[in-house]
Amino acid sequence: MRNLFFTAFFVVFLQNLLAQTNMNTKYDAKWKAVKNAFQKGLNKTAQTEIESIIKVAKAENNIGQIIKGFCNYRVSLRDRDEKARLHDIVFFEKELKDASFPVKQVLHSMIGDLYWSYYEENRWKILDRTKVENIDAPNFERAGANTILDIETWSADDFYNKAFEQFTASLTEKEKSKAFPLKNLTTIVEKGANTETLRPTLFDFLANRAIEYFSKEETDITKPTYAFEINDEKAFASVSTFVNASFNTSDKTSQKFNVLKLYQEILLFHSNDSDPSALIDADIARIQYVNDKSIAREKKEWYKNALKAIADTYPANEQAAMATYLYAETFTQGGQHVGRMAYLNSGFDDSKVDYVEAKKWCDYIVEKFPKTEASSRAESLLQQIEQKSLGIRVEKVVLANQPSLAMVSYKEVKTMYCKIVKVTNQEIKDKTYDYNNDYQVLASRKGIKDWQGALPDKHDYKAHSTEIKIEALPFGTYAIIVSEDKDFNSKKYYAIAFLRVSNLAHVQVTEQDKDGTGIYVVDRASGQALENVSVHTWINSYNYESRKYQPKAGPVLKPIKRVM
Repeated sequence: MRNLFFTAFFVVFLQNLLAQTNMNTKYDAKWKAVKNAFQKGLNKTAQTEIESIIKVAKAENNIGQIIKGFCNYRVSLRDRDEKARLHDIVFFEKELKDASFPVKQVLHSMIGDLYWSYYEENRWKILDRTKVENIDAPNFERAGANTILDIETWSADDFYNKAFEQFTASLTEKEKSKAFPLKNLTTIVEKGANTETLRPTLFDFLANRAIEYFSKEETDITKPTYAFEINDEKAFASVSTFVNASFNTSDKTSQKFNVLKLYQEILLFHSNDSDPSALIDADIARIQYVNDKSIAREKKEWYKNALKAIADTYPANEQAAMATYLYAETFTQGGQHVGRMAYLNSGFDDSKVDYVEAKKWCDYIVEKFPKTEASSRAESLLQQIEQKSLGIRVEKVVLANQPSLAMVSYKEVKTMYCKIVKVTNQEIKDKTYDYNNDYQVLASRKGIKDWQGALPDKHDYKAHSTEIKIEALPFGTYAIIVSEDKDFNSKKYYAIAFLRVSNLAHVQVTEQDKDGTGIYVVDRASGQALENVSVHTWINSYNYESRKYQPKAGPVLKPIKRVM
């Protein structure tokens, strides 16, 4: 859906900025010199070469080389100047004076990103500043240290307003931008699988960059009491309804409001395309954004309906397959608590999810749209839905020669194989606290009791639990192992629990008794306190060299003598 790989403007890795396949041969030698300078860490030399390239490109009105020069100029400052971002701002603001379409629009977008990037990198310092009222705008004509000092006095609101101004300015001369194919900028745009289809024009590229900026929520920006919120079903409506919808607000600088306006423009621009791929891609992005930001209680249902409408309208389009995938995904998200319930209960309520329906749509995508992003994501979701699990919980201690119960939790396991093996006290200590230990050592032992049983299958791909009976055991220590495999292969799903069989129990009191240690030893069945017994303790400490817990013998305690 969004396989757009742009090396332009703000890419981190130098090789992406320099590895351009369609470079004009006239500039080859110059860019080779730049590359060599960067590789040797000679950023000042690289800057001089880049300035030379920009000068030549301007004289020839070579738009691609001009913009590429700007991109690389930023890199030349990055590692040799702690105020590189501010120097970038000053440099590009000066370049705006003589720039014309389309370089001017691209520069505005770059500068907007620079202002906001500087704010994000220095947020902690900026928020600690005392706001200066009626601050003058920097004078970029003099472009010296004073200009940088001016910017260093700005508040968070100042940076937001300046970035807002720049991104808005990048979308001037829209008709020209809409008629300017993005493929004309091959020197700065790496051609991805869907670049020409989903971002065919400069307008698409700049508008989506502006949306990316406006979509960032910043809680420390001053907002009016009448701040705009998305709570109208029209925001989820079909393209024909949405592009004509009115979202009235006095908060014209609202990020959410401006994102909606930009999506209206993009969707209207592509509404009559012969290939609807760009329209579908933008529409899905719009619906996802609105679902994320809307405060309406009905937004989940509106979201599902909007996605299903796209899938139904374009059943054969692989871009629409992403809408089908997102629709399938909604059936796995019903268990998320929202609002007050999310605060009170952070767990997952799978009674509200429908994995069967989600699987049906994922299977459909994989079959009809193979080797697409939607198919890849559907396969990943299918793996989660069909993922098996198996676990067992038992009482730590049970009475001798009496049956007991164990709780088995499972998912997509139809038959469970069980066995009980003898273990020593030392093995229980080791296995309980050594998380790296291989439980297959125990699982390979011959069981003193073996059995198997069918687990209830509700065909819903959800996790379930059931109780199983553990036959009576004599005094001792045991491991109960359950597996989906009759041979208890460690590569299959299995679980293990440890169990002690004893008629003794202990009760620890909170207040120390003068005549004892604060521990009662009692008969597990009757509760009667016992005499003439001793309590052996051990202390588990973590060994950082061996990376495991090691039990050490503790004191032998004398229980309280009096009857409870």
